Amino acid sequence: LEDEDSIKAGDLVIAKYKANDLDEFLEENIVQALFKLKEDPNFQKTIDNRAKFQLLESWDVFMQKLESYPDWGGEDWTPSEEDVLLARVRTTGINEVGFQ
Repeated sequence: LEDEDSIKAGDLVIAKYKANDLDEFLEENIVQALFKLKEDPNFQKTIDNRAKFQLLESWDVFMQKLESYPDWGGEDWTPSEEDVLLARVRTTGINEVGFQ
């Protein structure tokens, strides 16, 4: 990452993930960290090469939707069917998940 603020933003997001402290909604500090990362030129190079990593193709869609935070991603937000489908994890086989 290019600067100290970007590194701190990345560390915050990684720590949240590693602690398995993932809430049903996004906290303000995580949202701000994601926007900081989005602005970082080196992070953008990684996004541009996402085919080499397990990084969701929908990153751009989620970041665009996050512009309307907290309406999207906040405490009162309910994911749409599109959100759920875009949040999938790549697999090499067939995994079936039932919805009610």
